[in-house]
Amino acid sequence: MLMTMTIPAIMPLTVLPLSFVPATAVAAIACVLVVLSCYDIRERRLPNRLVLVVAGAAVLYIAALAVQAGERQLLLAIPTGWVAAVVIAVAVNVVSRLRRHAAGIGAGDIKLLAALGPVFGIHAFWLLPVASVLSVPYVVAVVVRMVISARRNRRAGQGQQDSGNAQPDENAVSMTGTDTKSDTETDRTRFALGPFIAIAFFVLLFAGWWFYHQYPYQ
Repeated sequence: MLMTMTIPAIMPLTVLPLSFVPATAVAAIACVLVVLSCYDIRERRLPNRLVLVVAGAAVLYIAALAVQAGERQLLLAIPTGWVAAVVIAVAVNVVSRLRRHAAGIGAGDIKLLAALGPVFGIHAFWLLPVASVLSVPYVVAVVVRMVISARRNRRAGQGQQDSGNAQPDENAVSMTGTDTKSDTETDRTRFALGPFIAIAFFVLLFAGWWFYHQYPYQ
């Protein structure tokens, strides 16, 4: 069986002509992912309406490929992609929440993974691991910044105590992300995974294209 039958996302780049409908669907997904990434960075959430646009474009993409190739089994990529993406996301989320002080994966991130799932079929389970690996440098940078800020705030607090002022510095607490009294401040400390899911989408597209050209008949 051709590799394109298991990775439907790369079919129009290899076996089939680059038709208008699949190309338009991929372009729409890419554009919406850029908007979602910017929104997630700014608001720390993924709007359901935009996620539904991604889901609709992904289903349209697979449906167009199935019609164009005359292969109805390609439609199986829709449910298998949903299941593969959601199962690993929920599993990681449950494990994360079982650990103390672990936040887990947001519902918006799980919805976005499910929306992108049909594009890759069973291989959609790679979306979350790739996104997690891509986010490691960012997470390390944030942790280092928080540690440095905490040390500076601790030194500033010690200096105030030495001068006879024992009042806590409210601004210093909010900088470390430990102030949970304000929902707005808590939202700012949430990790935006959406941009890394978007990058993982493009990484897997390129990886599938490269793998097919290296091993076209496996």
